[in-house]
Amino acid sequence: MKPATPPAQSPVEDDGAGGASGAGASGPRRSKLVMAVFNVVVIIFLIGAAVVIWGKPRKKTLKTVSVPAEAQAEPGVLTVTLFFAARDAQSLVPERREIATQGGALEENIRSVIAELAIGPSGEAARVLPEGAALRAAFLDGEGNLYLDFGQELRSQHWGGAAGERLTIEALRQTIAANFAAVRSVRVLVGGEPIESIAGHIDAQQPITVGGR
Repeated sequence: MKPATPPAQSPVEDDGAGGASGAGASGPRRSKLVMAVFNVVVIIFLIGAAVVIWGKPRKKTLKTVSVPAEAQAEPGVLTVTLFFAARDAQSLVPERREIATQGGALEENIRSVIAELAIGPSGEAARVLPEGAALRAAFLDGEGNLYLDFGQELRSQHWGGAAGERLTIEALRQTIAANFAAVRSVRVLVGGEPIESIAGHIDAQQPITVGGR
């Protein structure tokens, strides 16, 4: 009698066992692959975000700059030359005068000088601006053109006459020329408006050339 032979394993069972083993081995590999892809996506996203953030224009912060004390204008005394009418009413005579300044802009110094001119002479010379003819404003543009805006008294209180008007305009021209080299021309206004003349004789519509330039 032959000994009993163990039954051979079924090929189907072997295939089943092998299939289960393969699935178990491929699981970790698939997880690692997913994690690697995820990491790459995150890195790409971070790089893109950094490019967008750093690519945006940044707002500039304005810095406050302190002006050195020596560069700031200070109150003081300004020696100026004013021109008044000679006693013969045919020419002008100079008068040097010291006036107090507040250390302001050029326009403010011009106003101070014209205010002194409106006060009148201290000697035997005659006035060139009527009493009460106050300067309302002075404006110097970037091209050196000066605008002097007087009150209505410049016209209403002026003594008139062609010679008188000429001396008024010439006194303004020479006074500005003697004290303010930056001025190229002067334009007389009254009440903020251009005028044809001060008292009907001398044309005041055109700018007055200063210093013969």
